[in-house]
Amino acid sequence: MTHLKEYRQATEITALFLFCISLFHPILGPYAKSLGLTEFQIGLMFALFPLTLILTCSTFGSLSDSIGRKKIIILGIIMQIAGIILYLIGKPYLIIIARFLEALAFGAVVFVGLAKIQDNLRSKTRGKYSGITLSIMHIGTLIAPVAGGFLADYWFIKAPFIFSMLALLLMLWLISIHESLNLNHKFTRSDFNIFEKVRMFFSNKHLRGMGVLGIVMHASVPLIYIFIPIYIVDHFGLSYRYVGYALFAMHIFMLFQFFIGSLCDRLSKAKLMLFGVVTFGIFMFFLAWAPTYWFFILGMFLLGISLAFWNVAAWSFMADIGAKMKREGFVIGTYISVAKIGSFFSFIFGGMLAQYYGVPVLMAVIGALVIVGAIAAAFFVIGNHKKGRKKK
Repeated sequence: MTHLKEYRQATEITALFLFCISLFHPILGPYAKSLGLTEFQIGLMFALFPLTLILTCSTFGSLSDSIGRKKIIILGIIMQIAGIILYLIGKPYLIIIARFLEALAFGAVVFVGLAKIQDNLRSKTRGKYSGITLSIMHIGTLIAPVAGGFLADYWFIKAPFIFSMLALLLMLWLISIHESLNLNHKFTRSDFNIFEKVRMFFSNKHLRGMGVLGIVMHASVPLIYIFIPIYIVDHFGLSYRYVGYALFAMHIFMLFQFFIGSLCDRLSKAKLMLFGVVTFGIFMFFLAWAPTYWFFILGMFLLGISLAFWNVAAWSFMADIGAKMKREGFVIGTYISVAKIGSFFSFIFGGMLAQYYGVPVLMAVIGALVIVGAIAAAFFVIGNHKKGRKKK
């Protein structure tokens, strides 16, 4: 640990932001469907989120290396508040704009926030403190979906959006009191050249493997947060709060990521990461055959264990590479731009599969895709990563 105060502040900001947006994320799919949209239309509409991240995250990461992380984070919170206002209006064409703003906000706050956290960690204890941070962050994503589900059930469906907006306004005021938004930076064309950033990213063998893993793992995001909530409501005939229970079951083990982080400091980050990815694919594949809601909950819990291994090991693995390059923002931002390609195509083709063949077929396809991706990526991520660090 190098700067405890900066590490703690970055962790708090990122965790609170995730709590706020997790209040309404579980009901976004059902909310959009209540406006009369089909699964395929929902998939297309929500595909804008990863597409925006693909086009902007590498730029946010690089700019945060130059002008400072906190300025980018403040701009992100402002964009998120604007997006929620458009959600509340409830017009389909405004939801498109809201998804665009929310994607910008997510990249600016969450991923730049993670880069700021990694700035303050040393390699020898990176896994431990990354795990602590991710555990704290997931407290919000654990509690908020349940709270949001209850708000939508017992008040009205827009209540989670309102609570989220009020909390974000308070957070924005507290953060920006002592921070100037003066962007003392001369912008050049290279700041926005995503293709050059992606080329540099893939020039590193280990980052090539991370790109493959990121694409297949992020392909599951639309399934988990859009189509599984719709499936729970439609197939099992349950209310919104049962969507919250399912996401709670998936996120509960995320509270113990500090334990996995300690393992990352002693064992191979690459192997722990691959363990998480392969088991995630297996559990997702068999989730398609869950006969009852409670078997489904068990499957979501097992998915959460796998996600915890993947999450901590992947961030620690990439942060080590970024620290060597002295460009943590670039590495994390460009990784997200690459990984969200999986989400983008999954929103489009996943929506088609869900509409014409059903959500269980989509689960099986995503599970198989993740397993194949893990096998392909193993040839890149397992190798001389640790040896290279010792030779340096």
